[in-house]
Amino acid sequence: MIIGGIDDRGYMPDYENLSKKIIDELEVTQKEVDDALDIIQSFEPEGIGARSLKECLIIQIKEQSFETPELEEILIKAIENHLEDLANKDFGRIVKSLKI
Repeated sequence: MIIGGIDDRGYMPDYENLSKKIIDELEVTQKEVDDALDIIQSFEPEGIGARSLKECLIIQIKEQSFETPELEEILIKAIENHLEDLANKDFGRIVKSLKI
C-alpha cells in the first residue's frame, strides 16, 4: 500500500492519510507503518518515498560516505534550515548561520 502511494516523481505526497488508512485496514500501529516507510526509503534510487524535497535530500545525504560525520551534519543542517537559501545560491547567509 505504501509503494502504491508513491507518485510519478518518487514522492509520498499524502503519507498522513495513507498511513491512517493502512492502520485502519491492516490493524497495525503508526510505528509499524513508519518502519515500513523507512525500509522503502532505503531502496534505490536514493530518496524514493520521501514526503518532501527536504526529506529526499536528507535521505540522499545519509546514504553517502563523507570524510567526517561533521560534514554530513553540516549538510543536513543546511538542508533543514536553509533550503530556500540553497535554491537562491545565498551561500553567505548559510555560512554565517552555520558558522562555517
